[in-house]
Amino acid sequence: MITLIALILQDSTWRLTTQGVDKGTATIELGRKLGIDAREIIAIGDNGNDLPMLMKVGMPVVVNNGIEDVKKVAKLVTDQDYESGVAEAINKLIP
Repeated sequence: MITLIALILQDSTWRLTTQGVDKGTATIELGRKLGIDAREIIAIGDNGNDLPMLMKVGMPVVVNNGIEDVKKVAKLVTDQDYESGVAEAINKLIP
C-alpha cells in the first residue's frame, strides 16, 4: 500500500510525496549512486520541506529569507535571499 503525504506550504501550494521519501532521502541516495559521501554534500534550502535534506548533508546552507526553524540547522546562512543566495553560497564554499 502506498501512503501519500500532503504538505501545505505558506504560499498555499501543495506538495505530494510517498511516505518515507523526502529531499533528504533523495539527496543521500543520489550521492551514494555517484560515490559522494553525505559529509561532502552541500544542500541549500529555505523552507520546512528542505529540513530532511539539510539535516543529512555535511554542509547545510539556508538563504537569508529562509524560515527561522530551517536557519537553526544551517552551518551557513547567506547574506542574500533566494534570488542571489545560492550564487553567494557557491562562491563562498566552492573554490
